[in-house]
Amino acid sequence: MASESVSTRAGSGGLILLGAALAGCSLAIDADRVQCKTNADCTSRGASFAHSACVASLCQAIHAEVPEPKVDAGGSAAAPADAGLDPWRCLDEPEQPTTDAPGPFHVTFHLSDILSQTPQVGVTARACKKLDVDCELPQSDSLVTDENGDVTLDLARGFNGYVEFTGGAIMPGLYFPNPPVHEDESRISVQAVTPGIVGALTKSLGSPQDPALGLMLLNALTCDGTGAPHVSYTATGTAAGAVTFYAIGGLPAANAIETDSSGFGGFVNVPPGTVPVTATILPEGRELATVSLLVRANTITYGHLVPLGQ
Repeated sequence: MASESVSTRAGSGGLILLGAALAGCSLAIDADRVQCKTNADCTSRGASFAHSACVASLCQAIHAEVPEPKVDAGGSAAAPADAGLDPWRCLDEPEQPTTDAPGPFHVTFHLSDILSQTPQVGVTARACKKLDVDCELPQSDSLVTDENGDVTLDLARGFNGYVEFTGGAIMPGLYFPNPPVHEDESRISVQAVTPGIVGALTKSLGSPQDPALGLMLLNALTCDGTGAPHVSYTATGTAAGAVTFYAIGGLPAANAIETDSSGFGGFVNVPPGTVPVTATILPEGRELATVSLLVRANTITYGHLVPLGQ
């Protein structure tokens, strides 16, 4: 029996779509409900609005959740065990799965609202083969999120297709696990949004999302499972004319050329189809393994690029 683990995949810990807040951050509507038209209308109001965005005519502030430091026996903050190690050390010597259990594995997804963080109840989830673009041959039962916004699917060892989320008021989503499933995972967090919120956020990029096109949200991770800075994304195939963005300081920026420490970025207004995506580590000029992701109209594709020694 595989040991249960809390997922370190991108998406866990609070993946807030379009960089409104990222990886462990939460988004809250400012109490003053300030009216605005652009992000600049918010940030110009002073230090308290330095990290805020204009969404649906409201200034919405980012409140980062800062983890408490570990303390050693002497009362001093302890340095991480891997402090000082090369974050890309596993590119040539990739870590192997910690279990050889045959599966299937129990993988639990937690869906919550991007703004209120309330559980998304009644969203249907099912696993699909990567090349099954319409999920005509599901690889799991179709199950519905419970009152906690949770749904658990049984996935085969090595599953590298996608999990489809549909129903309710959310914009549909396709979640691609990477690396492939090789153990139980107790909580992969997926932040759900409405098409209206997606439109408001992408408008700040100068490219409002067309419902006939798709949206890609990408995250690059280091060997330590943390967000990878100084990474650029390249997409080919149908994404040739899509608009690239990177999340800088928690906000989507169309003029940025690489990721910050969150490792988040993506593409808006991507024509439907299969899109190969490559992440390049700019200081080293090395590439993470290319992944091929499915894009559908009016759907969010969650993609993750990790070092696999290729």
